[in-house]
Amino acid sequence: MQSAAFLEKEVGDLRAANEKQKQKRTRSTRTIVHEGDLSVQEVRELRAEPFETQVMRINTYREQVSQGLQQS
Repeated sequence: MQSAAFLEKEVGDLRAANEKQKQKRTRSTRTIVHEGDLSVQEVRELRAEPFETQVMRINTYREQVSQGLQQS
């Protein structure tokens, strides 16, 4: 009787682990769409700037990218 209970628990655990693996595989196949990358020089310039300036540059870059995507 106890072995049947242990087997049921083990099957339940295995099914839960299998479901988790399925979700992980699905999640890992998603892609992130982005336009353009920063060059090494641009990254160095960003790191040398104050935080507020970095935020402004990044926001400007995002606006330019979104406008470019809308025009395409």
